[in-house]
Amino acid sequence: MIIITGNYNFFNLLTITICIGLLDDDFFMFSRPATYKGNSKKSSSKGWGNSVQALLRISIPLAVLGYMAYLTVKWFALSVDMNNYSIKSEIVFTKKQFYLWLEQIMPVSIYLAAASLVLEVLISLLRFVASVFPRLAGLGMG
Repeated sequence: MIIITGNYNFFNLLTITICIGLLDDDFFMFSRPATYKGNSKKSSSKGWGNSVQALLRISIPLAVLGYMAYLTVKWFALSVDMNNYSIKSEIVFTKKQFYLWLEQIMPVSIYLAAASLVLEVLISLLRFVASVFPRLAGLGMG
C-alpha cells in the first residue's frame, strides 16, 4: 500500500490499530457481554455514585473528542464546499507557534502517560492480590 501510494500516513493507522489492543477491557464498556461484567451484586447496586460515574465515563471522552474536533477545524481552517463536494483546508498557524505548542504539550503528555501506566499497574496488582487472597476482596480491594 505504501509503495503504491507513497503515503507514509499508513504507518500511523497501523500504530493506532496495534495500540487498540493495549486498551483496558473497561474502556469498551458497551461491548462486554453480561456474563463478563462480574459480580451481579455490583452491577445491580444503584445509587447516585454509579450514575455520576456512568455520566463521567460518557461525557469526558465526548468532551475531549469535541474539543479536538473544534481545534482541528480552527487550526486548519476547515470548510466544506457543498458545490464541489469537497473539504478545503489551510494551516493557520506558524512554524514558531507549532514548536512553542510542542514545547508546552510534550512534558504534560509524558507525565500523563507515566501516571496512567503507574495507575494501571497498581490496579492490576490490587486485582491480582484480591484474586489470590479472596478474604481481602471483602475489604474493598476487589
